[in-house]
Amino acid sequence: MIVRYSLLFILFMIMGCTSKPSLDSVKKEVAEYFKARGSCYASRLTMDPLQHQPVYSNNSSSLSCEEKSLDEITSAVTLFSDNRCTKPFKFNPTTVKEFCDELMADERDYLGNAASWYWREDEWTLQPSSRLDFNLISTKNNLQPFMLRKRYKNVASYDEYASFNEQKKLVLRGLGECQLEMRVYKNDVKATGLKSLIIYHGGGWAFRGTGIAAVESAISHFTKRGYVVYLPFYRLAGEHDGNYECNGSYWREITSDAYDAYSWVKDNASEYGSDSGSIDLLGGSAGAFLAIWLSVYHPESINKVGAFYGPTDFKYYAQQAKLSPGLLKGEKIMRRFLDEDVQTISEESEAIVSNTLTEIVVNAPRNYPEYFLLHGVSDTLVPSDQSVRFCNALSGNIEQGPAENFGGNPEEGEYRKIYHCSNRNQLHLFAEAEHTFDFCIQGLECNAGSKQSQKVIRESMQQLFDWFSS
Repeated sequence: MIVRYSLLFILFMIMGCTSKPSLDSVKKEVAEYFKARGSCYASRLTMDPLQHQPVYSNNSSSLSCEEKSLDEITSAVTLFSDNRCTKPFKFNPTTVKEFCDELMADERDYLGNAASWYWREDEWTLQPSSRLDFNLISTKNNLQPFMLRKRYKNVASYDEYASFNEQKKLVLRGLGECQLEMRVYKNDVKATGLKSLIIYHGGGWAFRGTGIAAVESAISHFTKRGYVVYLPFYRLAGEHDGNYECNGSYWREITSDAYDAYSWVKDNASEYGSDSGSIDLLGGSAGAFLAIWLSVYHPESINKVGAFYGPTDFKYYAQQAKLSPGLLKGEKIMRRFLDEDVQTISEESEAIVSNTLTEIVVNAPRNYPEYFLLHGVSDTLVPSDQSVRFCNALSGNIEQGPAENFGGNPEEGEYRKIYHCSNRNQLHLFAEAEHTFDFCIQGLECNAGSKQSQKVIRESMQQLFDWFSS
């Protein structure tokens, strides 16, 4: 029973923003149980026993360099990545309890807040969530990557103008500074000649916990393929998650964080053994938008972009929202991000024009990187026509391009359609897939649809991995 509850807890954290009725019932069923952290602590029972790259230490008694078991380490220590003990690095273990305390902290002050762990900067660790096997493609044969925390951005944090004695003045938000964390993952901490991948987490631009554990559970698929993976946190819309200093942001601030994270990687990639001249991007949902947004406005040095169920055409979204008020589940999310109601927003507003990426790309599609898009036609949070329109924009014609909003007919045994937006870009549409279809706990909850649908989605995800590797 405790294993079931721990699985349901992590699944709710990953998929909570989808508002599925089944998840609502799960939330009611275990609400009292989740008041304690026991369910997260019990998630260790669901973690794969992944191996990691061997590490070494000097044996003072035998004066030799010997392989070291990390199970013996309880505090910060200097280890070596090679069997001659010539490549030192600092290591500090992260327990499941520490992981859960950060993920579930009531104060929300820890996850992504670089001010909360300054004493652990430059210490490598093994993050428990990178062992969670919640992916349609299992991680069981992968190595668990090491993880390092860095601070990539400090930015002053203010509330709205406040009135005091009839004068307007800026009021500091909390401590007055948002300090943003960058996580770095690689199998061998001293390896060089690796590729660079930035992954932007999802969560409706307003949540961290819902996206970070999900992303970390999949990172070993990419470190296995020769990547150093960079995972930046960004400021958040609303005040639902994250520390107060990093709350209350809108699209301008959030996209500027995405760019600053990219700039940090370009400036620092060589220090971590990866290529700064050719960077790949990946994201899901809100993170997919940030990855595509960055590639459209700053295509220099960006090679490939993988995008799961991301919004790309804000003008079309607003048009659809006005045609069917209240029908689109993502309206509140868009309003929080744009700071304007999609029911009343002008199509000429800066928020709409700047984020309608389709109308920018369509004018010169060959000026942008390669794209691999994946989306479920049954997605009720981000409609799949968002990816269809971006695919068609890459062909040079948004309205009459090669893609249509059709992912196959399951009654005829067809669960997927693959569209070639151009000779460099592709879109995979899945008939039965909902939002977050790539994360799945068999027997509990899976947004990937039936077994047949899950099979073709696995095939497409494997193609995505191979595409990144090529």
